[in-house]
Amino acid sequence: STIYFSTKCLEKFKQKRAVLRLRKAYSGVWLEYKEGYSSLSKKAFGLKRTKEIGVKLEENQFSRLKELLPHLGFKPFYSFRKYRISYQLPISFAKKKETVKVELDKIKGIPWFLEIEGSKRAIKKTISLLSLENHKIVSLNSFELLEYYKRK
Repeated sequence: STIYFSTKCLEKFKQKRAVLRLRKAYSGVWLEYKEGYSSLSKKAFGLKRTKEIGVKLEENQFSRLKELLPHLGFKPFYSFRKYRISYQLPISFAKKKETVKVELDKIKGIPWFLEIEGSKRAIKKTISLLSLENHKIVSLNSFELLEYYKRK
């Protein structure tokens, strides 16, 4: 489960392309602030985050934080459940090996989509290995994807 929160400063969040979210996943419970997503050209392959701050919480703190945040001025405005299949792929270069995170995600109302995280050259090589060079690459976070498919 993922819950996005807004504040009276929602416009500032939008300007910074920032999100505050409370997430319950297999890896635990997380409160995360992400800022500075910037759209890059197709050549640059994806998203760039300039600031990301996350705190891992105890499993039982999800419902307590969900209750506490509105008292601090944060109101939940969107909630969704994401199904994810994750892979860590070793990518070899002449003198170095890198690991790329490849995730296949499904959110209700959005077709399955693929997220690839790693260095630019590792992402480029992964796209080539998966024969995805001719597929559409977008620079949207999950919330922006939800908004995009709501309008379609």
